[in-house]
Amino acid sequence: MVVGVAVVGSCHCLAGRGVDCALVVGLVENTGAILLDAEAPMELRERIRQRLESLPETKVLDLHLWSVGQGSWTLVASVVSHHDASPNQYKAALADMDGLHHPIIEVHLCHCCEESQA
Repeated sequence: MVVGVAVVGSCHCLAGRGVDCALVVGLVENTGAILLDAEAPMELRERIRQRLESLPETKVLDLHLWSVGQGSWTLVASVVSHHDASPNQYKAALADMDGLHHPIIEVHLCHCCEESQA
């Protein structure tokens, strides 16, 4: 009887460790990209680029989109424009995008075109 209890106890212990291992592997898969500052999928990056460039005479110079949680992203972008646009105008173009948090938009006014036409 004692031997049977020991065998059953060992089987439960092994089964428990198997469940633990499965949970750990799942956790690493779900959080690994977050911990490694994973970049967003190209489709999302392009959709954001199109939204920013939808403002008149705007070109995106630099765009970084990092995962800050499952389905959550933060954005740092640099744009150049021929109009004196504010970062809030660009943020408004992104306002309805779910999962985008705390966007930082750096706006540069283009002086090159004015100098070449003078």
